[in-house]
Amino acid sequence: AILAKTPRLVFTHHDPDRDDEAVDGLLELARERAASADFCPTVDAAAEGMTIEVTRTDRQVSKERASPLQSEASALLSVSPRRASTVLIVDDDPDMVLLLETTLRADGIRVLTATDGDGALEVARESRPTLIMLDLELPSRHGLEVCRAIRAEPDPRLRDIPILILTGLKLKETDIVDAFTAGATDYLTKPIKPTLVRSRVRGWLLRTSSV
Repeated sequence: AILAKTPRLVFTHHDPDRDDEAVDGLLELARERAASADFCPTVDAAAEGMTIEVTRTDRQVSKERASPLQSEASALLSVSPRRASTVLIVDDDPDMVLLLETTLRADGIRVLTATDGDGALEVARESRPTLIMLDLELPSRHGLEVCRAIRAEPDPRLRDIPILILTGLKLKETDIVDAFTAGATDYLTKPIKPTLVRSRVRGWLLRTSSV
């Protein structure tokens, strides 16, 4: 949020490995870091059943304060509008691919697939999907290598595609930092819940189509 100069950051609780106390701790840590930065966003957290509205003014301020790091920050999306939603699923587990493919196609989303790192880059360069769902443990190239390669692409339509990491590992804080440093936009841990997948993917597709 500080890099992107986002005026407001809201934490929501969706990680099954974290309880409300852990989220409160993250909230306080984020507020401390925001207070010590040159640009200080408002930091809040949404409790279960709570609605937090983002005002038109919030969106205007965010647009006016767009960071010069926009092409490099992993959480920022391309300024080129996309008419259709296409998700590239990259995973060498056929059961996982089938689950994700079935879940997304039920929402009318076009789905492409790849089973290794090299194939992922080939399909991404040819099709420029709206979103990439990327497993970390892949044949030929590790998922983080794929992230770095995509973020190094000269074409912003490919370089700025949001990348949602999929992993069956219990991520440590250093793992999460490594993923975002490599260019990941978000992450989901396995086993995957279809309702959570749909919610997270919808959120990123809405953000992509609104910029």
